[in-house]
Amino acid sequence: MQSLGSKGSHKLITRATRDAAFRKRLLEKPKEAIQEELGLQVPDDFEIRVVEENPSRGYLILPPLLPEGEMNESELDLVAGGRMAADCSCCFGSTSLRDTSAATCGEKC
Repeated sequence: MQSLGSKGSHKLITRATRDAAFRKRLLEKPKEAIQEELGLQVPDDFEIRVVEENPSRGYLILPPLLPEGEMNESELDLVAGGRMAADCSCCFGSTSLRDTSAATCGEKC
C-alpha cells in the first residue's frame, strides 16, 4: 500500500475536524474515507484503525519491533549525520558510541 505520508494524514485530520459526516465515515469506514479523500486504494488485507482522542484518553502508537541488531530512525540519523561518536565532556565525560540526543549542552556533540 502507498503510504499516507504526513500531507495525506494532515489532509484527513483537517477535513475530519471540520466535516462531521466525513469524521463519522473515517471512524466507521476508514478505507472508504481514505479512498474518497486521497484517492488511495487500501488493500483488503490491510487493517486501518481510526481512533478519537478526548480530554481523558490519549494514544501512543508503537512502530513494529525491530529485529535484533537493526538501528531505529534516531540511530540511523546519527550515523547518517556522522555524529555517532560523542566527544563532549560536558555531556558525557568521555568519548564513546552513544546516542547524542540526550546531550545536555544543547549541541549535537
